[in-house]
Amino acid sequence: MIFASKLLAIIAFFAGALAAHAEEQAEDFRVSCGGVFGLCGYLASDGEVMVPQRFESLRRFSDQLAPARMAGLWGYLNPDGTFAIDPIFDQVGDFHGGRAEVILEGNAGVIDASGGFVVPADFWRAIPLGQDAALVILPEDATSHRRRLDLGSLFEEFHLFNIDNGLVTESPIEFDWFVRPGDIGPSDRIWASLDGNTFGLLNDKGNWLVEPQFSHVQSLHEDRAIVVSTGTSGERLWGAVDGDGTIVIELEHHWLSYFSNGYGLVGGPRSYDQRRTGLIHPDGTVVGNRLFEEVRRPTASSPARVMEDGIWYNFTNDGTLVREEPDGTVIGSCPQGLTIAREAAGYAITNQAGERQIHEYFDHISFGIVENDTINSGSIHRREIDCSGPILVGHGPLAESEWTYIRTDGTPVIPGSWFTSSYRFNAGYAVVQTGSDADGSEMWGVLNELGEFTLPLGPAQIRRRPEMILPSGQPYFLLGTGTDEYPSDAYGLPVTLPDAIDDNRREQAVQCSGGARIVGDNNGFGIEGPDGTTLVPSVHRAISCYRNGVAWAPNENSEQWCPIGPDGAFRSEPACIDSYYPYSITHHYPERFSDSPFESNIRWVSAWLDWGMDRRNEPPIWVRDGVISQGSYSIIPFGRP
Repeated sequence: MIFASKLLAIIAFFAGALAAHAEEQAEDFRVSCGGVFGLCGYLASDGEVMVPQRFESLRRFSDQLAPARMAGLWGYLNPDGTFAIDPIFDQVGDFHGGRAEVILEGNAGVIDASGGFVVPADFWRAIPLGQDAALVILPEDATSHRRRLDLGSLFEEFHLFNIDNGLVTESPIEFDWFVRPGDIGPSDRIWASLDGNTFGLLNDKGNWLVEPQFSHVQSLHEDRAIVVSTGTSGERLWGAVDGDGTIVIELEHHWLSYFSNGYGLVGGPRSYDQRRTGLIHPDGTVVGNRLFEEVRRPTASSPARVMEDGIWYNFTNDGTLVREEPDGTVIGSCPQGLTIAREAAGYAITNQAGERQIHEYFDHISFGIVENDTINSGSIHRREIDCSGPILVGHGPLAESEWTYIRTDGTPVIPGSWFTSSYRFNAGYAVVQTGSDADGSEMWGVLNELGEFTLPLGPAQIRRRPEMILPSGQPYFLLGTGTDEYPSDAYGLPVTLPDAIDDNRREQAVQCSGGARIVGDNNGFGIEGPDGTTLVPSVHRAISCYRNGVAWAPNENSEQWCPIGPDGAFRSEPACIDSYYPYSITHHYPERFSDSPFESNIRWVSAWLDWGMDRRNEPPIWVRDGVISQGSYSIIPFGRP
């Protein structure tokens, strides 16, 4: 009876929370995960708990249903946290228009909001198309053993399946969305191509609404879909159709882009980086009957904007241009006296007396506030000035700019000196470069706020490590390239990496959510709770932290990484995976410890954990691919894994 009373009280509490947020849509709920097992729940926009953290994984609501995983299987939640559709599926997609793709016992089908199948689970993929059809891939046509129920782009070829008529295409063909899932417009039709070159508009019964005739098509936005026709001479002409596929903007333009907030973009005949653009109405008329250097569609908070001769104008509804920032408009200032004001297409900088110490006007200002060694993107957007040190400014086209520094009182740091490349001041120092590597004149140096070179200009390349500070309080630099690179202070003197930083990174390697941590002994690795209790015994050759209700460890029998539940034992759901790494870096691959990928994976992770427990001097590395990335990493370069 006591338990029942407590349960009723809990239910009443969350019912009250939902009532208090009745005006808030479930689509606005925010997923929140935590605790030693990394379980998930929902928070309202104000942070109030709407659904407690008891699910292994959650996604956002759509159509008032949210995918949720429990015991390794997926179902769908109501906004109150109860299951509307029981968790019986291997994978699930989001609901759109009352339909969702699911995978049951390895096969894909489509269900409705009651959980019943409207397209049987007989396929490799089954993507809903409106209420009565789906794009399907037969198991024998599958080209990959891995599936992501992604609706963004249709990269594979599909059959069209109609609920009443079954397969209505003889062979797999290429499709592209006419109306993307969740967007506004008729969902019973789709762009289709029999030959992969020419597209037409197909309905959900397999009948052509528009015969194939377009060489390029886009999805519908605000009842306009961009289409392209390519002539025999190769000339591409752009236009647009409405929701019925009827041409409403003639195919006579050099380039068009999608419609948003009442306008599309229209472009001239040149290449993308040289093209002049304008705004076009849904009826095909070009606003002001002219094109500009750059154009921005209107938003909810700002009118349409255009740029000409480097100056931005607001484009009013009647086609009138009004300069956005007239000369003299103050863009930013520092309390020490520096003021930045608009001058033509650039900026003028003055001191407290209103005098210009540098008479050039600047095209580029280092807007943005540095917080925790990173630049706050919001402060860049707001064009805020970081007045904690000299300001980096430049003039000329961005790829050819020259740069210098101005103190926060409006005076130059080094009068008359310009650099081909410069970096913000950080902890009192900045890296500068002169010359070009093309002609071998490239020189690098380190500058202090007094305008003095603590490290004179020289041929050795210099890189900053802004997250690393030496015990002296000075920043940490890397001089040279490749095998000749070595760490130094601001004066070029060799230094060693502080132990405190190394220890901090070690701690991160074994620290888990909710105060849990990975532990190990001669028998293997396991997981310990914040109070010292054993969550997973130390019997595994390698292991991950708990996340989304499971930890991962290698299973020698299957030669895969398999899930471990909260009881500390292997379980069958979710499915085992081929590899696991605590973090990854694009364009890098893990250091190889064995010719066997599975064995190499185990040894890499165990080396990472041994390093985290101070049982190994160096962590394993991510090796550069040598194509895009030229640097290898031996510790996490971007924070926690």
